[in-house]
Amino acid sequence: MSADLPIDWKSAYCEALYEQREEARQVERREVRFRDGSQPERNRCHCNAERFVRENPGYSVVRGWLRTSIWDFQVMFDAHSLVADCDGQLIEITPMLDGMSLPFLRHVGGEEQFTEFKEGRPSQLILRWLDFGPAPPLPHIGEENTAFL
Repeated sequence: MSADLPIDWKSAYCEALYEQREEARQVERREVRFRDGSQPERNRCHCNAERFVRENPGYSVVRGWLRTSIWDFQVMFDAHSLVADCDGQLIEITPMLDGMSLPFLRHVGGEEQFTEFKEGRPSQLILRWLDFGPAPPLPHIGEENTAFL
């Protein structure tokens, strides 16, 4: 970890990610081939993006998070990499199970920060409202249910 990052930077980062959870967007999926004719492999997004960029000048790797699940009380993010073309258009090149598409949220910060997350075990974040608030509204409890309060 860089000496200029505060010790609790991961907590602050996770809080910011949680706050931005609704900003995750679908990204265009494109089938591509590498120079040797092979295709990107499932579950190898970081390697796929890095190789594609090495072989295709003008493209860049974009780090971020797939919002893989969202419930009332928690959100799950998986570390993910895609590519951007010379106009900044995001492109998903890694095949997903059954062709599914998951919302993507761009990483804000340096490569070093992202590397700590993606190489960590697990490289998945489960963020709960309890940790970052505010709490979602509670369901209405009618008078018939007040005996349990």
